[in-house]
Amino acid sequence: MKHKHLITLVVMLFSFTFLSKAQFDSVKYDKEAFLIGTLDDYMGYQRTFTAGSDSSNYQKVDIYNTKESIRLALFIDSLFSSEYPDIFLKLHQPSGTIKMYSSSLSEIIDKYYDYKPFTGMTTIQGDTFFYGLIKNNAFKTDKEKLSFLLGVYLRYERNGTISIANSESKAALCAKMLKEFNCKDIEYTIIKGIPGIDKILFKPSEIIQELIDEANKLNNYISNNNTDNIKFTTNGTKYILTEPDPIIIRSFSKIIPPTIIN
Repeated sequence: MKHKHLITLVVMLFSFTFLSKAQFDSVKYDKEAFLIGTLDDYMGYQRTFTAGSDSSNYQKVDIYNTKESIRLALFIDSLFSSEYPDIFLKLHQPSGTIKMYSSSLSEIIDKYYDYKPFTGMTTIQGDTFFYGLIKNNAFKTDKEKLSFLLGVYLRYERNGTISIANSESKAALCAKMLKEFNCKDIEYTIIKGIPGIDKILFKPSEIIQELIDEANKLNNYISNNNTDNIKFTTNGTKYILTEPDPIIIRSFSKIIPPTIIN
């Protein structure tokens, strides 16, 4: 019986990976540019570069602050885990935030940013925090630009408006790209407060409406994934599938393909 439970759970994990990749149109959209679009931009893309100085930002890929965002974290994990096998998620307590790490993928991400030091802001060990601004020439082709906008719209759209808190570069770049793709009545406003909110209203062009439809399809898929049985281990470094009965199945550091158990 335990073997049957284990096979079922492994197949569930493999199916999530396979279906996630199937949902993303890799012919039409660029996966890297899409990822950059989804990344957190609160006061810039924050990083540290000294090993051991601040484990929560060293080799960080992204941060997910809401309970619902575990679905997005698992979706991103599934898209990149086969190419970047060192990728993993960690639950940080008591904040409850989930962070994704990967030494190899974080190096790829760094190519898209210009980093500047936070003035007077250091780790406990005295190392500098940096914030990243997206490079002006980060996205060259229409495919890359649309993929970036797809990632932004998927994560930051609220009631037809793109809203990003304390954005340092992402919101302004979005407004510029939307104009490039012939959207009308673009309104980019910064609402002062704590936090400040960068908001973008616009009337989509035909090509951007296609992108919005794609984002809505992806969002529907991600939102409907049931994560009730996914829990993190006590040290926060692995996620596991649990069942209502007390059977201890197995922990997974990432989604893996199914195996035959006799």
